[in-house]
Amino acid sequence: MSDKIIPVTEESEQRGHSAFPPSGATRWMTCKASPMMSKLHGVYKSSEYAEEGTRAHSVAEQCALLLLRDRMPIPDILARVEDPELVDCMRPYLEEIEGTYFEEPESWMVEGRIDLSPIYGVPGQYGYADCVLAAGEELHVFDYKHGVGNPVSPIENKQLMIYAWAVLQNPKASHINLITLHIVQPRAIGEPAAKSWTCSREDLKKFGVEVLLAVSECEKYIEAGEAPEEAFCPSDDNCQWCPAHSACTGRVRQVSTKLGLPKSLPSPKDATPDQLSAILKFRKLVSDWFSDVEDEAFTRMSLGETVPLYKIVQGNKGARRWKDKKQAEEVIRSMRIPVDFAYKKELISPTRAEELHKKVKREDGKPVIGDRQWKTLEELITRNDSKPTLVRIEDKRPAMVFSQITAEDFDDLSEERPDTTAPGTSV
Repeated sequence: MSDKIIPVTEESEQRGHSAFPPSGATRWMTCKASPMMSKLHGVYKSSEYAEEGTRAHSVAEQCALLLLRDRMPIPDILARVEDPELVDCMRPYLEEIEGTYFEEPESWMVEGRIDLSPIYGVPGQYGYADCVLAAGEELHVFDYKHGVGNPVSPIENKQLMIYAWAVLQNPKASHINLITLHIVQPRAIGEPAAKSWTCSREDLKKFGVEVLLAVSECEKYIEAGEAPEEAFCPSDDNCQWCPAHSACTGRVRQVSTKLGLPKSLPSPKDATPDQLSAILKFRKLVSDWFSDVEDEAFTRMSLGETVPLYKIVQGNKGARRWKDKKQAEEVIRSMRIPVDFAYKKELISPTRAEELHKKVKREDGKPVIGDRQWKTLEELITRNDSKPTLVRIEDKRPAMVFSQITAEDFDDLSEERPDTTAPGTSV
C-alpha cells in the first residue's frame, strides 16, 4: 500500500444533508423559512470548487490523523502529500493544530460525527467537524477552508460555535471553560493562513439559547409546509448557498419590490444617482435570479418539456489541446522547427501550431509548419466534447431532441439507500 496521501472522497459524498447544517447556520438562523423550503424544493448541486474543497478536506483529514493518532512529525506528514500545492496548504493547518497542546491532547477527533440533537431539540441531527481536541480546560475547534475569494472569520463563527456547544453537552467536558475557534484558510488572499477567536462557556450557553429558538421556529414551518412572509430573509449571503434559492418566493418578492425602478428604465447616462445606486445594489441578486430561471428552463427542456421561443442545441467544442504533450513536443523538435517558433515559454498549443502552419512564414517565405507536418500534428490533437446550450429560437444550429420523462421512469429510484455514515469519536 502506498504511503502517499491522496484525496479519498467517496465517504464524504455519502454523508447526506441535515435539516440544520452548521455550515448554513448563518442562513437558517436569520431566514427561518430556508429549512422548510430546502426540504420541499432543495436541489443539492456540486461544483468544480466544491469538489476541489472536498478533495483538500480529504487530505487534511489524513494529515491530521497522522499528527494526532500516529504522532508523526509535520515534515514527515507533508512529505507524503502527493499534490505539491496541498503541501503548502496543509502546513499551516497542522501547525495550528499542533500549537494548541503540549506533547499530546487529552482527547481529540478528526472528521468526527457530532450529535447536534441535544442543542437543537430535534432528533436525528448531526454534523462533522474537521478537528476537535481538548487540552487542559480548553476546547479547540478547527475548520479548514480551501476557498480563495471570501475570507472566513472565526469571530462568533456560528458553524464552529454550534460544534463547540454540542461537544460541551458531553459530561466529560464539564471541566472546560474556554473555547477557541480556529479557521485555517491558507489560500485566502491578503489574510493570515490561520485565525482564531476565544470565548467562554457562558458565551456559548447564551448562543445555544439563540440556536434552540431558531431551530424551534424553523421546525414549526417545516411541519406546516409553509412560512409567513416575515420568515423569509433573502440576501446575497443567505441565497448564495441555499438549496432552495431557485424556488424561493421570498427571493422573488425582493427582486420585484426592492428595485423600486420606474416602468421605463433609464439609460445609464440619463439615470439619477439614486437609480444607479438601486440598480448596482441589486445587480447580483437579479443576475442570480435570472441565472436560476435559465437553469430551470434548461432542466425542464432536458426532461422533454417545451419552453416557447427557446431550444437546447449542442454547444461549441472545447479548446484544442495535445493528446500527449510530451509526444507532440518530440515530433515538433524532430521537424527542426526553430526554438523561438516552437516554444512560447511552454509548448505551443494546437491553435498556435495552426497559426504557424497557415499564417506565419519563415525568412524564405515558407510556412513555419508545412502541410505534411501539420497533417501529422493534427493526429495528436484532441478537444473536449461540446455541451448542450440554451439559446434563442433564431439560432441556426439544429435543436436537440429529448424524450419526455415521466414519473414511471423514476420507479427504480424508490428504494431507500443504505446508511453508510460512519460514527465519530467523542471528545
